[in-house]
Amino acid sequence: MLADTSKLLVIDDEAGLRRSLNFGLAQRGYAIDEVEEGLPALKLIESSFTEGRPYRAVIADINLPDINGLKLLELIKSSYPTLPVIVISAYGNEATQDAVKTKHGDAYLPKPFMVDQLTELVDHIPRREVDPVELPATDVQKVSISSYALVRFREGADWMAIFQRLYFMEHVIYCDAVHDVYDVVLLLNGQNRAEIDHFVEAKIRSIPDVAEVVMTPIVTPKLDPEIHDFIDNYNQQRSVNPAAYKNAHSSTALSTYLLVSIEPGRFSEVFPKLYFMRGVVSCDATKGEYDAVVLIQSHSFDENRRILSEEVKLIDGIARTRSMKIINIFEM
Repeated sequence: MLADTSKLLVIDDEAGLRRSLNFGLAQRGYAIDEVEEGLPALKLIESSFTEGRPYRAVIADINLPDINGLKLLELIKSSYPTLPVIVISAYGNEATQDAVKTKHGDAYLPKPFMVDQLTELVDHIPRREVDPVELPATDVQKVSISSYALVRFREGADWMAIFQRLYFMEHVIYCDAVHDVYDVVLLLNGQNRAEIDHFVEAKIRSIPDVAEVVMTPIVTPKLDPEIHDFIDNYNQQRSVNPAAYKNAHSSTALSTYLLVSIEPGRFSEVFPKLYFMRGVVSCDATKGEYDAVVLIQSHSFDENRRILSEEVKLIDGIARTRSMKIINIFEM
């Protein structure tokens, strides 16, 4: 399937810029679809493929209201690796340009720019086949469930001994020590809820120095079907084997769990924004005291602070959050 040579998709929340590009590109023989948020853009991209007329290129700003532009780039390339994506930003630097390249972006253009600069970039990207990738086959057991377990030890307990015991247990996918009222976060996996409940009662709560275990089962999020499909595809592209989760999610000093309670009736609006937020490694819908458990990783303490104190606060509809920094005990 060859791209539509005359149509571009512009994703930017600045109405003035979208109007200027619409006018300027029209004078140069291009037409554009424009949208101010990233998630609706994913729907437009999917529709363009369904209709057999994929876009010539996507132009996406980094700072979008609902999703970080670099995360959006990663999402697009995970499903449509040959669809050209040009990233634009008024606040980028060399690190931004390197990140775009690392995530297989086709070009980076700092704002402000002239329309001719943009069209020159588009014109220099070869016209090519843009069929979506085939999803890899998976050997993951489809009938299984997972649950987080928040574990608190008794005061004076042999902390390291309990941690090591939990870490190597059969149903534990990964085990992270944390700074909080809880001491450890576990991800458990089993064939059914009864198997996990039995395991928790027999193997975890039976440890003498375990004072409390709070179960937070993972559930299927109720989302718009198209967004749900994008999340499923993205997850399969990143990892098709939960057994490898333990190795992929190694504890670092710059990793944090975020427990999120969402206002009633706003889950389908808030959850995708959490999922696609910058720095998010995993985001699971859960049942119980919290509606989502998010794992965030960052390159510095300042970046971690900005994500927690700024980006999360910008998401309207969050009722309460609790952050738990991961302790890398293997470097202690």
